Amino acid sequence: MSDKNIRIVAKFISAAGKADELKKVLSAGIKPARAEEGCLHYDLYRSVEDGNVFLFHETWKDAQSVDIHGGQPHTTRSNPGVISYQGQKF
Repeated sequence: MSDKNIRIVAKFISAAGKADELKKVLSAGIKPARAEEGCLHYDLYRSVEDGNVFLFHETWKDAQSVDIHGGQPHTTRSNPGVISYQGQKF
């Protein structure tokens, strides 16, 4: 990995009773994200202490790759399912 790589940890907390729905929506974007040219690492984790908390751990080749990713239809920014199942926004 290069010093120019961008590492991201993105946290999501589900709305009450919506954790499984949020997990499904978040998980649906993993395969297309990993297929993006600039994606080096893209994993989703669920907290064992609080099942409502999810973390994405991502590594991208560079800032341009992150920008391109953010504009894709499968990203959480543009996915209405994420918005409807998310309890807190960060």
